[in-house]
Formats: sequence, structure tokens, C-alpha cells
Amino acid sequence: MMLSWQWPLAALVAALLALAVIIIAIVFGASHRPHDADGPQVFDLDDALSGEHASQQLRLWRTLGRLACAALVAALAVSVALVARPSQVDQGEERAGNRDIVLCLDVSGSTLPYAREVIETYLSLVSSFRGERIGLSIFNSTSRTVFPLTDDYALVTKQLQTASTILKGVETQSDIDHMSDADYQKIADWLEGTQNRTDETSLIGDGVVSCAAMLPGFTYGNAPTGGSARTRASSIVLATDNVVSSKPTYTLAEALDLAAKAHIGVDGLYAGPKES
Repeated sequence: MMLSWQWPLAALVAALLALAVIIIAIVFGASHRPHDADGPQVFDLDDALSGEHASQQLRLWRTLGRLACAALVAALAVSVALVARPSQVDQGEERAGNRDIVLCLDVSGSTLPYAREVIETYLSLVSSFRGERIGLSIFNSTSRTVFPLTDDYALVTKQLQTASTILKGVETQSDIDHMSDADYQKIADWLEGTQNRTDETSLIGDGVVSCAAMLPGFTYGNAPTGGSARTRASSIVLATDNVVSSKPTYTLAEALDLAAKAHIGVDGLYAGPKES
């Protein structure tokens, strides 16, 4: 963070005026007692205060006066500083919090065992977010929004933890073989809405378009986009094994072209077996 002054000249002018007032007060406030050795002796207030009790009270009065003067000078200095309107801007925080991120997760049979690793990674990242908005969409033949763009990190954490717990049962074939009916039903409920097209799976282009539609400024087809006026950086994190089964409405190339027109970045994560 860097300290900046909105009106630095105002502080300089105020400081010069304050200095001038102090000098005038010192010059005109100083008392000079005339002394003439040959002239008549003059009785004045100092003579009246020369007694012991009066001297103590005078010293106390002068001490309090100096303290009041010091407080006045401090208040004057603070006032002069405030006139210049000092401010601090954390530019790193502004840049970091100005992003929209959609986690686009392929949940077809070939990628589902690896989806939990991606979710666990994002779960560890959420604690460092400061103002970013994040959303989660899962897809197979069709897409489902798990949660829309939000900066409610408590909600995001809860949803990711729930997904991680549910997907723990499908990491290996042994997990699947020993899965209880209740656990199987939880997975089926979480995947509800992602397999609405019969005998078609992993339609990646359609999944990317659905994820892009969660971001402000995205439009379908050849309609003009609002991407040129985008005020927040937008990106999609696509986790898939890139294996398409059947014919999607949008190919991956077409989906990426639509995202590019809306100034949406797409980052790919391979989520599949090493053999592939």
C-alpha cells in the first residue's frame, strides 16, 4: 500500500498560515518590562506575584498553558494533514478481487473418479479468495448449476465439501463395488440433471457453453456480446478427459470461439487416467 495526498498544496498553504500565526503571537505576546536604574521604581504585576504562594500558582498556570499550547499545536498539525486528504489504496487487493471464475466439471463416467481431486484443490483455494466470485457447473450430456457466481465463501465451502464427501465413494472400482444403496443414491441425486439425453455422454462443447452462460456478458450464436464493456476478468476452468460420446449441439471449438468473443478465458485441466 502507498500513501498519497489528494490536495498536497492545501497542506502547504495551511502550514505556512499556521507558522505565520505562531510567529505573530510570539512577537506581539512577548512582554518587555522597562528598566531604568536612575528613574523611579515601578511597581507592577510581577512584584505582586513574587510571594511564595503566588509564585507556585503562577508556575502551575504557566505549565498548564504550555500543555494547552502543545495540544493546540498537535491539533493544528493533524488538521493540516487532514486538509491534504491522505489516502491509501491496496492495488493488489483490487486486482485480485475483480474476477469471476466458473469451475466447469465433466462428470461423465470416465472423469467422475477424478472430479474429487479438482474439487479438493478448489476447496483449498477458497480460503485465500478476497472478492472473487466463483460458480460451479457440472455436465455430462446436459448441465446443472451446482451454485451460481457468488462471493459467499461459506456457501461455496459447504457445497464443495458436500461434493467431495459424495464423490469419495467413486474414486476406485473397489469403492463402487462396496458402495451402499444410500451412498449410491446420494451420488445419483448430486448428478441429477446431467444425463437428460439418452445414450449421449461427455458433450464437452455444450458443457463449456453452459458454463460460459453463467458469466455476465455472454451471448449465444452471432448476437453482439457485451464482452468489450466487461469490468471483471472472467474465466472458466474446464476439467475433462476430452472424450466425447455422440454429437453435441456445440463442438468444443465452437464453444471456445463463443467464449473468446465474450472475452472469457478458458483454462483446461485434464481429468482422466494416465493411460489416456
